[in-house]
Amino acid sequence: MPETGHMLATWPLFSGVSATVMQEIEQRCTLINVNKGQPIVSHGDTDTNVYFQLSGQSVAVVISHEGKELSFDEIRPGVYFGELSALTRQPRSASVTAITSGRIAMLDGSFFVDVARAEPSVGAQLAQDMAFRVQRLTERLFGLSTQKVDERLRGALVRIAAERGVLMDGGRIDPAPTHAALASHIAAEREAVSRALTRMSREDIIRTGRRMIEIIDVNGLMRKHS
Repeated sequence: MPETGHMLATWPLFSGVSATVMQEIEQRCTLINVNKGQPIVSHGDTDTNVYFQLSGQSVAVVISHEGKELSFDEIRPGVYFGELSALTRQPRSASVTAITSGRIAMLDGSFFVDVARAEPSVGAQLAQDMAFRVQRLTERLFGLSTQKVDERLRGALVRIAAERGVLMDGGRIDPAPTHAALASHIAAEREAVSRALTRMSREDIIRTGRRMIEIIDVNGLMRKHS
C-alpha cells in the first residue's frame, strides 16, 4: 500500500523514521474504507490495533459508569487513535464511529509498540501527543464542572470553528453537530443546548440552519469564552 505509507511518512509521529522502517510500516498497514455511521472501535473491545485517520471524520465517545454517552473528541485526518489499548493491553475505553465516509489505515498494536520502543523519535512524539491529550481532557473537565451551559456551548463552538478554520465573521460550521451531539459533548441536556442556540441567534451571534451554524459575530461568540 504505497499510498498509505507515503501519507503516514508525512505525519509528525513518523517524521524521524527511516525509509526502511516506513516501508515495513506500509507493508503492515491495512487500508479500510468506512461509511458514514460505521462503527470502527467499540467500547470494551479487546483488540489492540492502532488506527490512522487518512480522510473523512470520526468521533470518539466514552461511556460513563451510569451508561450515559459523553462525547470525547472529533477525529480528523492526521489523527491516530487506539494507541492506549496497544500500550496497556486493556479493553477499549471508548467507541469510535465514522461520521463521514473516509479511509483509515489499521496497524497491529504489538508492531506499533515495537516501533515506538525501537524508534526514539516515535516514542518521544507519542509521549508528547498523549500529554497534550491529557491536558485537553483536564481543561475540558474543569470547564464542565465550572461553566454554565451557554459558556460551555460557546467554548465548544469556538473550538470546532477554530479546528475547521472558520473562526471568523461569516464562517460556517457545515455540517454542524446535531443538538444531541453538542449536548453530549458538553454534558448538558439537548433542550438546554437548543435554548442556548436560540438565545445566541436572537443576539445575532450566530445563524442556524439545517446542520449548519454560521458565525455572525465572532467576538460575541468568544466574549464569555475568553
